Amino acid sequence: LRSIVDGIKYFWKDKSVRRVIVGMTTALFGGGTVIVIGKPFVEDVLFADETGFFGIVTALGIGAVIGIAGVSAYSARLPRRDVVFAVSVTVTGGSLSLAAMANTVAGAAAWLFLMGLGAGAAYVMGLTHLHEHVEDTMRGRVFAMLFGLMRVGLFISMALAVPLVEAMGRTGIAGLNDPNRMVLFIGGSVMLLSGLGLLWSLR
Repeated sequence: LRSIVDGIKYFWKDKSVRRVIVGMTTALFGGGTVIVIGKPFVEDVLFADETGFFGIVTALGIGAVIGIAGVSAYSARLPRRDVVFAVSVTVTGGSLSLAAMANTVAGAAAWLFLMGLGAGAAYVMGLTHLHEHVEDTMRGRVFAMLFGLMRVGLFISMALAVPLVEAMGRTGIAGLNDPNRMVLFIGGSVMLLSGLGLLWSLR
């Protein structure tokens, strides 16, 4: 219990650490909609089969690998990792929102490739920033808080995605569009706003 309390105190004391933890948690909350809604989106909105779904997942994965490798290779030349992290979160959210508006598998795959680039870069930059700024004696507690909050955010996102789609379908809120598309757009918007908020706080 004392370790948990110490981690919370450190979280509130250090603004740069707090920004990264909140940003990564919010980003995973928004991105969790892809896990649940991705396949229904491909099948019901883009009218594609499992091949189309695996296509966009592959594009997302390749983008993430390139994003991770790219920032890892050039991390020493990036003086403000918190700024790179904020920009990466913004790109990730914007790309998901645009992918939700796509009408073809190729279009969605292209935007999800860009989302993967941003997500991979954000993950590496966020963890690197925490390793550099958190004291050795507090690092385990801070990372425990980070991964705990990220899992909670992902769980809530996955739990809410399908009921939100059903609610939009019943109420007609998404009558001008498909509920699956709208929920993905909302997930991307959450990440986009999180990234813009991080950039504003770093101004």
